[in-house]
Amino acid sequence: MIATTKGKMTTGEAAERLGVDHSTVSKWASIGCNGIFLRGQKIGGRWFFTEEDLDKFVEACSKPDGEDRR
Repeated sequence: MIATTKGKMTTGEAAERLGVDHSTVSKWASIGCNGIFLRGQKIGGRWFFTEEDLDKFVEACSKPDGEDRR
């Protein structure tokens, strides 16, 4: 299966949408934040994300500690 970037955001675009630095987005995808990882896809060594990836990450991070974060 050939991966495509169509409909996906770059790390920079995702950072702009989330209001953070691009390095923060890369960190969230690679090592997570408080046990929650930003789902994405690496294509050619670069991260790409969908709107759904970002929305799910923001939703999971906004839940109080102790709630199911899946």
